[in-house]
Amino acid sequence: MKKIYLSILSMMMVFSVLTLPVVNAAVSNVALNKPIIASSVESAMAMNTADKAIDGLADTRWSCNAMKSSSTTEQDAQTPQWLVIDLEAETTTVSLIKIDFFKKVWASHYEIQTADSNDGSTQWTSLKTIQRAGGSVADNYQENITDVTTLKRYV
Repeated sequence: MKKIYLSILSMMMVFSVLTLPVVNAAVSNVALNKPIIASSVESAMAMNTADKAIDGLADTRWSCNAMKSSSTTEQDAQTPQWLVIDLEAETTTVSLIKIDFFKKVWASHYEIQTADSNDGSTQWTSLKTIQRAGGSVADNYQENITDVTTLKRYV
């Protein structure tokens, strides 16, 4: 099953300019406090659960388990980490996806994916792939993605 793969310790997704069946707003965080699940939560930071990624607060964050142990090499396989947000709408139109990375902890490769369902038979569609070299962003980096406009229920 393919999900949003993230190798980050913190993530906040903010979606704006939405079109929902019931609500219309010029600028809004459509992911705010929606149902969310994560691949893991770092045991040393158990209070940094998935819901902290979308709670709208700048001083909270999600912390996942390490993708590799400290004894592994660059050639060893990684354990991808991911979040899945249920936007609770069939489709959502957005003008911005904003991801805030904590300190200098950020993903060198991740994808934004979307799907109609989130079960064993889900077919995820990749909307955006981000790849960069290690050490290429500043502390507290913010990724602003503006070329993704339509999301299905799960992202």
